[in-house]
Amino acid sequence: MSQVMTQTDALVELRLLTPKVTLDDRDDFFVTLINSDLPMEIVTRLTALWDVTREVGGEIVYVGKLIVYEIMEFIAKFPHLTIGLAIGAVLHTLLAAVPIIGPILTPIAAAVSASIGFRLDSGKPLSGSLEGTLINTFADIVAMAKSFLQWFLNVLKLAFADATN
Repeated sequence: MSQVMTQTDALVELRLLTPKVTLDDRDDFFVTLINSDLPMEIVTRLTALWDVTREVGGEIVYVGKLIVYEIMEFIAKFPHLTIGLAIGAVLHTLLAAVPIIGPILTPIAAAVSASIGFRLDSGKPLSGSLEGTLINTFADIVAMAKSFLQWFLNVLKLAFADATN
């Protein structure tokens, strides 16, 4: 994804995405979130994000829906990563209670569990050693962030450049 998008490309991409998310019903989305056993705090925040809109090039763009849609697509694409993040959250909670070394170990445990999930989703082999796992973890964090944010940030940045001018 090293291709650089022009502002026109971003607006076209945004216009292609918008009909996909405008057809979704807010109430159905809310019910789906509640039925997925997510904590109400997350449901509330995602629902608030769902309602965010902006005017771009004279058209209303459902920015919040696009962001939530991309989050859901990412989770569907990487289900093991989601499980790894959940395990990381549990480890974070447990390790935070350990005096002195807990605060040092919690981010490492969360990152390693997310990395393992990401490796399972992308078909990469797991390392047999602690050193290899830690090295893979840092590379995987970069790959996860790139795959999720690069395209979406380019589209939004270039599309909203038109709105601010």
